[in-house]
Amino acid sequence: MLQSHRLLDLPSLGVTMGLHTAMHPAYRLRVTERTGVIAEHELTRAAVGLSGPPGWPILTVSLRGQESRALGRVRGCGREHYFQRGDFTVVEDVATYRGRGEGDGVRALIFQWDPTWFNATAPRAFAVGQFDSGEMAKVDAIARALEAGMSSAELAVQIAMLFELLRGHGVIESQVAPKDLIDDVPPSLRALSETVDGVLGTLHARPTAVDLTAAIDCSPAHVGRLFTELASRYKLTATGWRDHVNAFRLTTGAMLMTSPLATTASVARILGYSSPTALCRAFSHAGMPSPHGVRARTEALR
Repeated sequence: MLQSHRLLDLPSLGVTMGLHTAMHPAYRLRVTERTGVIAEHELTRAAVGLSGPPGWPILTVSLRGQESRALGRVRGCGREHYFQRGDFTVVEDVATYRGRGEGDGVRALIFQWDPTWFNATAPRAFAVGQFDSGEMAKVDAIARALEAGMSSAELAVQIAMLFELLRGHGVIESQVAPKDLIDDVPPSLRALSETVDGVLGTLHARPTAVDLTAAIDCSPAHVGRLFTELASRYKLTATGWRDHVNAFRLTTGAMLMTSPLATTASVARILGYSSPTALCRAFSHAGMPSPHGVRARTEALR
């Protein structure tokens, strides 16, 4: 499987953001953690696409919180659920999924899978459940394993345990062995992914495709082919360097603009836009509210 780890620490805005991902052709596991911002999927969905491949179910588990509606919400299939720690939702198709996370220390595990690959029965349209304390200890261990960057073999054991937990709650019927969860990632794709993660952490320096090709030490044409292979193998919406950068900037920018300490100028600088006007143009071109209007629109979508 392919792992990705992206961290953003912005003391000037009172914001920390972390996204840890494990990708396989038939599943995607993520652990997200955010402080000081609101993440509203509906705000950027039209601009950057779905949260995963159409037809894949999506599980969301709240890993932290104090019995508060402010911690997270999922909508899908005409229903919605507000989370407490241990709650989980399963939406049968990511195309109907709308997620939201807000408040300090929001932390969630999100899992998507291809039911045809694992011969697993598709879940109900919108299922809500709760893991008990023993089950949550296992879910916490799965999240920590991903955050720690464990080896594919070690992480596959943890993900198989997640499938077993879902089977215990009637979400799926099939048993899944760890050996079925390991993906033999080509070294070139692993190198590309690791380099992209590093470059996205320095957007304030305005990295270009030239910087990326220099870091990987290959031609622009070859990098383009690698991106196409990466997107095809892991069913990604972004198919090239520019797509990756734009999607990251738009989603991150929308979240940062919900911070009370954020300004259009500060967020433009953090994300490597040439000016506040350039950030405004990017949001407008993507069909999003103006940076100044993000907070009001996010509140309206509550």
